[in-house]
Amino acid sequence: MTDQTTERSAVATEFGRIEEHSESLWTKAAYKFRRDRVGVWSLAVVMYIRALLLIFVLLQSVVAWAESGRMTGARLANIILEVGEDVVIDGNVIAFNYAGAGLQAIFDSQADRMRIVAPIISLAETDSEQLLLALAANYHSVLDVRYALSDGVIFAAFIHPLGSLTEADLESAITQVATARNTFGAQYSSGVAFFGGSQ
Repeated sequence: MTDQTTERSAVATEFGRIEEHSESLWTKAAYKFRRDRVGVWSLAVVMYIRALLLIFVLLQSVVAWAESGRMTGARLANIILEVGEDVVIDGNVIAFNYAGAGLQAIFDSQADRMRIVAPIISLAETDSEQLLLALAANYHSVLDVRYALSDGVIFAAFIHPLGSLTEADLESAITQVATARNTFGAQYSSGVAFFGGSQ
């Protein structure tokens, strides 16, 4: 009986050791699995944050690049300072002379609009033939500029969105407004190629 008890005790002890060893293996495996899973999730979170930061930086670069090409009131004034004479800046109005004509550039950043105008003559001093020729010129020969009427005065006017205006467009507009003003009553031309049929 003692031998059987001893044998059972030895078997129970061995079984206990096997069970402990098995539990230890399972504990280690479970810990490793949890650790690996946490590591994978941590790595995924870090990669996700890095991707978001990269997207943010790229978007900022795209916005900065887009903004760098846009015309602003300050950039408009700087270009006019280079090409115009006797430039006077008063808020959003830039008065200057170009090719013997007095011009004004007026801009509104909020509305994203700008115009360059040159007063020509009062409506009272014109006749119907001049008005008809000016209207025909709007279609054929002043191209980007228009003869326009405001407050009883006829103007040569160029009107454009501010932001999309290029430096080349601006310089061309200045030349065309001055030329249209100077040729009113004669050629009615902006100095650019004639476009359209006969007047």
